[in-house]
Amino acid sequence: MGLRGIAGSFAAIMISIETTHHMDRIFQNFIEHLSSARDHLALRDAMAETAAALELSCFAYLSMPHQPGAIARVISTYPVAWTTRYLESHFERFDPVIIRALSRSEPFEWGLERGSRQRSFESQS
Repeated sequence: MGLRGIAGSFAAIMISIETTHHMDRIFQNFIEHLSSARDHLALRDAMAETAAALELSCFAYLSMPHQPGAIARVISTYPVAWTTRYLESHFERFDPVIIRALSRSEPFEWGLERGSRQRSFESQS
C-alpha cells in the first residue's frame, strides 16, 4: 500500500473514531436526560433533543395499552392534530411499522426512501 493509501485509510479511521465518539456523547446525554426526566414533557424533550442530534426531522414513541380497549399514548414531535387523529382512529392497530415492531425485537429500517435505497443497492451488486 502506498503513502496515499495509508493516508486515506488513516483519515477513514479518524472519521470513524470521531463519529463513534459523537454517537457516544449523544447517547450519554440521552441517558442522563432520561434519568432526570420527571414527567412526559421532560421525556419528550430528551427524545426531541436526541432526535435533533441524530439529524432526524421528527420522532414518535408509541406506548401500546396492555388492556383491550385502552387507549395508546404517544410522545412525539409530529403535529398534535396528526397524533390526535392517529390515536382516535386507532391507526396503531393496522400501522405496518407498529405491527412489525411488535412482532420482532431487532431494529429495522422503514420509510419512503428505503425502497429506493434497496433498489439502488441491488442494482450496484
